[in-house]
Amino acid sequence: MRIAVFADIHGNLPAFSAMLDDMENSEDFDQIWCLGDVAALGGQPHDVIQKLVDLREHYGKDKFKIIGGNTDRYLVTGERFPMRPPQDEADFEAYRQTLLNNGRALDWNLQQLTWDDINFLKDLLGHELRQTITGYGTVIGFHAIPGNDESMALRPDTDDEEAADALLDRAGKLA
Repeated sequence: MRIAVFADIHGNLPAFSAMLDDMENSEDFDQIWCLGDVAALGGQPHDVIQKLVDLREHYGKDKFKIIGGNTDRYLVTGERFPMRPPQDEADFEAYRQTLLNNGRALDWNLQQLTWDDINFLKDLLGHELRQTITGYGTVIGFHAIPGNDESMALRPDTDDEEAADALLDRAGKLA
């Protein structure tokens, strides 16, 4: 079984189209998985969503599977990127500018979306993908870490105990 896996399109239609061209020039895939962060932060969020809708219709829901990511959740719920509070006054200005810039980008993306786009994103939230492959085992697809779509949840400096806890109860080979 061959599974094509991609994520983090972030509203970038030209890059998404190039990836799709590359995928179509490869051998056929049994399944195609999109692991979230489809619309936010790029210049063409509506067009990317429409392309995903068209692809899922073309391939069928059993072959073309899509789940949401943290920035998809931000567009649907109004949440914003989590940040650690500033540590001191010198850190405050960078903190403020980062929050303001992220908020402006997400607000602009939201203005580009339709009611149907938001409903599409809403239906993607809170899911993981799982496929058992004969002779190989179970493959699990998720955004960020199992059970948590937030990219800050597991980092290179995360201690071993916290990392093991994040992956607990997820038997399978992670995609």
